[in-house]
Amino acid sequence: MSTALFNLHDVREIIDAVKTPLGLAALALAVMAISFAAIISARRQNKVVQDISKYCFIIGLVFGVLSISSYVYEKINPDYVKISGLVVDQKTGGAVDFANVSIVGGPQRDADGGKFEFLLPRAEFANGVDIHVSDTAYVSQSVRLNEGDAKALVIRLEPKLNEKSIIDRIDFINVGHWIGLPFIFIDLKFYNKNDQSIKISSISISVKSANSNNNIKDLGYPKQVAIQPPQAGPEIRLRMNAQIALQASFFQPSDEFLLFATQVNDWVLRHPVPLDAQRETDRISPSLTAALQASARKNFFWMEGDYVLALKFTCDDKDRAYQIKFSLTKEQIGRMKGNVPFYRYGFGVLDTMIFAAPAPDSGIVRVDNVVFEEAQ
Repeated sequence: MSTALFNLHDVREIIDAVKTPLGLAALALAVMAISFAAIISARRQNKVVQDISKYCFIIGLVFGVLSISSYVYEKINPDYVKISGLVVDQKTGGAVDFANVSIVGGPQRDADGGKFEFLLPRAEFANGVDIHVSDTAYVSQSVRLNEGDAKALVIRLEPKLNEKSIIDRIDFINVGHWIGLPFIFIDLKFYNKNDQSIKISSISISVKSANSNNNIKDLGYPKQVAIQPPQAGPEIRLRMNAQIALQASFFQPSDEFLLFATQVNDWVLRHPVPLDAQRETDRISPSLTAALQASARKNFFWMEGDYVLALKFTCDDKDRAYQIKFSLTKEQIGRMKGNVPFYRYGFGVLDTMIFAAPAPDSGIVRVDNVVFEEAQ
């Protein structure tokens, strides 16, 4: 397998080296050497080539002298001091590109590739100078530099902890069941109040009954997600002071559920009867309907009482956790169980669209008494 002679990092290092006085001097000497060789060769060729080579030799000589003079001037000139350095991330060690570096009371510039350089009058070092470094994603830092200190610095910035919430509010929550197993549909608004953008790579949720430690269900990752305004890619990008609407449905199937799904889909393929809104035509066989109803009653998750949803976000800066508390009444439990008698028509078994909003006998209810807070 072949490899390139130079990668982008190599090229950048060469450019940085050439920008120094010694680097320019070396480049000038190379130009002189090539021009000299061309002059010798051009003696046996036309005069135009020889003249051009002579001019290149002279230009290279001038640049070489100036570059060496600049280098000597920097080294021996007692009136000026060069300060250079690199700004890096304290955790990763990577360069902090375009961090703002300033001499307090003096010049400032952005650290291109994390690198910076100043040429300051030595008189300013009588009492030392303060170097201030800042970046929106990092904690600002000041460094005191005195006359005898090293002038090549490595300044390590600590990343900011984005402590402010990224959720503005919960608009509503629908809870229901699919053959007894819990289903949750959540509508929320993100609002990033931090000083930098945040990316969310994954969302997960679990639900726990406050009345029973054993009644816990991990619903995993969302099965369906809708974002407004729409975004491309798998991540959710939260820009500063921008609102994003999220609608997501959560459901974790069991092995028994997956087996039933296969049996139901197989039956419907072999007996294609349309979903009958008037509920006059059976869509599922009596024996399969009975098995579905028995499973729903046996595995029914919800009961009257209080619940806690644990909502977790995996973000590029840190993980975030929130709690959503609500309660269900006896009447709401009855409404959720109300779709079980209608399994024979396919309602609550095949029609997944019923989970988008509550409807009569859909097996889903809207939760109104929601308490939202960050997890401790």
